[in-house]
This record gives sequence, structure tokens and C-alpha cells, in this order.
Amino acid sequence: MKGSRPSISLLDFDILSRALTSAVRDSPDSNWKVQARELVRLYTGKKSADENLIAALVHASRAQLDLE
Repeated sequence: MKGSRPSISLLDFDILSRALTSAVRDSPDSNWKVQARELVRLYTGKKSADENLIAALVHASRAQLDLE
């Protein structure tokens, strides 16, 4: 079941989530999805990014900022 495997590890997700949270904290008016998409592209080296991964990163970053 290759389709059910995550595209990145949990550690990678945590790193990307923290990077997105930091980027959004520094520029709160920026588009979160665009920031997340660029981070994933840079991190994976791929031209396209999984939209489910983007949504999960945005959700995790918003949750982190809500806790602060």
C-alpha cells in the first residue's frame, strides 16, 4: 500500500512545522499555505507538494501559535 505511506518522516514534519511557525511569527501577514508549500518544496527538492501535507503543516503551526 504505497499510497498510504507518508511522504516525510515525523521528525521531518516537526522540523517543517516549527520552521513554518517561526516564519509566520516573523511575518504574520504572509500566506500560510504559500509559506508551507515553499518549505516543503525546499525540503524535499520536489517541484510539487502534497496538499494534505500542506494542510497538516498549516494546522499544526496554527495550533502551536494558539498555545503561545
